[in-house]
Amino acid sequence: MIMKTTLALALLVGSTHLTRADSDDFKGPGDLSRQQVVSQLQSAGYTVIEIKPDDGRYKVKALTVGKQKVKLSVDPHGGAIVTKGDDDD
Repeated sequence: MIMKTTLALALLVGSTHLTRADSDDFKGPGDLSRQQVVSQLQSAGYTVIEIKPDDGRYKVKALTVGKQKVKLSVDPHGGAIVTKGDDDD
C-alpha cells in the first residue's frame, strides 16, 4: 500500500513539473514550443538532452550525430540556432 501511494505521489509531482515546465514556453506570434524546437533539432540530427527557455531564447544541451556534447541557443521565432558551442560540463 505504501509503495502504491509513493508511486502515485511521484507521478503526480512529475506531471505537475511537466505542466509547469510547458507553461514557460514563449507565447508570442510565431514562437515555437519546446516540442517544436526538439522536433526541428532531431530532424537536423541532434539528440536533445535538456531544453529550457532563458534570456529570450531556448538554451539546449544536445548530442551531435557523432555523439559530441554541444550547447545551442535557439531563437524561438522560427527555430534558428543562434549560437553553438562545446558543452564542457
